[in-house]
Amino acid sequence: MINLNYKEVGEGYPFIILHGLYGMSDNWISFAQQISATYKVYLLDLRNHGQSDHDASHTYADMVGDLLEFMDSHEIERAIILGHSMGGKVAMKFAMEYPERLSALIIADIAPIDYQLSGDSSQIDKHRTIIDSMLALPIETIASRKEAEIFLIERLGGSRTVQFLLKNIKRTGKGYRWRINLLVLREFLSEIAGGLDVESYNSITSFPVLLIRGAKSDYVQKEGKVALKRMFPMIKFVTIENAGHWLHADQPEIFVDSIKKFLD
Repeated sequence: MINLNYKEVGEGYPFIILHGLYGMSDNWISFAQQISATYKVYLLDLRNHGQSDHDASHTYADMVGDLLEFMDSHEIERAIILGHSMGGKVAMKFAMEYPERLSALIIADIAPIDYQLSGDSSQIDKHRTIIDSMLALPIETIASRKEAEIFLIERLGGSRTVQFLLKNIKRTGKGYRWRINLLVLREFLSEIAGGLDVESYNSITSFPVLLIRGAKSDYVQKEGKVALKRMFPMIKFVTIENAGHWLHADQPEIFVDSIKKFLD
């Protein structure tokens, strides 16, 4: 059994948030606080991320099992579940396998397709480059986070991506270490980028579903929308302008407002 680290914010109906690759519960604190008057928000660190347990496997079946155990152990019979990117695929697979455990599903900028077969193999290459750069950083001997930042910017460019990745660095009594299980995530990149077996599930109409995408993101295109409609025929699509894949950080007010309108 994997021990999932989590945070609780607010009181009310259960609302579970699942972060994306390289993420953690802390990334969603601001959003959770904005809905905390109505919902009891559970912010999870998925396996091999944040402060949750590391494991030698990282499949969507693994993460769905982790979520089921978490809900059972916390006596959460049903919940609203929001998943971003990798967490969105976890949420979709969980919804198809345990539809009775959801009252609403919110998917943030991801589709259930295999991105390796959709002509977007560059996504895999990009993530391998990111992980290889993180692994190349001499994490145990660096003197400061600034040193790590300079090292990663030289290899990855954009400082915004690097700042996001650096949230995974933890200071120890002997220096620094990565919270995230980089070696296992690299091994399972094909699984993470892979698609869900949409055709093996019956379509779900027993709860409302919202897909929010960033207008500047290419993660949800025509093929992805077709797959989503196959899984969730009543799905509602919302596009946020001037937002990329990290739409909750790019346009936080619009993101929160879109979700509140959907749930209301």
